[in-house]
Amino acid sequence: MAGAIDSALAERERDVRWLSVRSGIELGTLESVLAGERDVTVIELADIAQALGVAVARLAP
Repeated sequence: MAGAIDSALAERERDVRWLSVRSGIELGTLESVLAGERDVTVIELADIAQALGVAVARLAP
């Protein structure tokens, strides 16, 4: 899942700080998710997908 989020960010030329602001998820939480140190919740996944303008299915394994 982290790879899909990273790819979507790269496609939009955005970074994790931008995603934090747009999704309302704390920066540290997103960094932990992207590092594979923490699982993302369903609600967080929906917030990330909405911020990136993609379907949840694109990000979910």
